Parts: sequence; C-alpha cells; structure tokens
Amino acid sequence: MPTEFPSLGVPWLMSALVSLYGRARLADTLPPLANLVVSNVPGPRMPLYLGGQKMTDVMVWVPQTCSVGIGLSIISYNGGVHFGLIADSHLIPDPDAVIRRFRPELDKLLYLAMLSDWEDPVRTYDAEMLHAQLLEPRAVA
Repeated sequence: MPTEFPSLGVPWLMSALVSLYGRARLADTLPPLANLVVSNVPGPRMPLYLGGQKMTDVMVWVPQTCSVGIGLSIISYNGGVHFGLIADSHLIPDPDAVIRRFRPELDKLLYLAMLSDWEDPVRTYDAEMLHAQLLEPRAVA
C-alpha cells in the first residue's frame, strides 16, 4: 500500500494538464518557455575508433524545437572540449562571430582559475584587466 498519497494523483494531473494545453492551443498564444538550451555532456575520455580509424573530432548540437531559437552544446572527447551552436538567423545573424569568441573567453576563465585568489570573488572588470595584462603587459597602466 503506497504511503505517498499526494503522489498518486500527480501523473494523472500532469497528463490532464498536457492534454488541455494541446487542445486549447495555448502554445500558439503563450510566449515560449525558453529560447535557449545549453547542454553539457561528458564524453569518452579515450579515443574511439570506427572502422579501424581513430575519431579525431566529434560534432554535437541540441535538438531544436520550434520555440527554441539558440542551442549550445558542449561535449568532452579524448581530453578536449567541443562546442556546437545552432541558432535562428533572426536571433544570431552571424553564429561564427559567437564561435570566434569562445577561445578568448575560455582563456580568460583559465587565467582567472590559475592566477586568482580563490578565497576572494573576482569581478568582471578585474578579470578583463588581468587578461589584458597577461596578453599585453604594456597596454595596461
């Protein structure tokens, strides 16, 4: 005999709400619940082989639905990290410009992790200044 009586009605209630949502065509009138999906999937730490050939890279992307305008996927593979970006052209007309910013921004995070005092929080401005000093010591007074 179940002891969690409130949970007995939850599947029925959720099923009824989803059915009502569809029949009332609320998806056509309500704004989307999300327009961005980010997925981080740990992949294999060692190389994989297919047909005797070593896989050097992997491709990954978030499955899209009609209401999701941007999908960012992150997967690790064989000691590296791979990114996938899919976007509605109305939201991001030049996705390659976003991709080009990944490396510099990740470099900033790496510098902060290696050089910052982990006891004190780091402000965004401090991170920018630290990064600038490391790349061009004479550019920052």
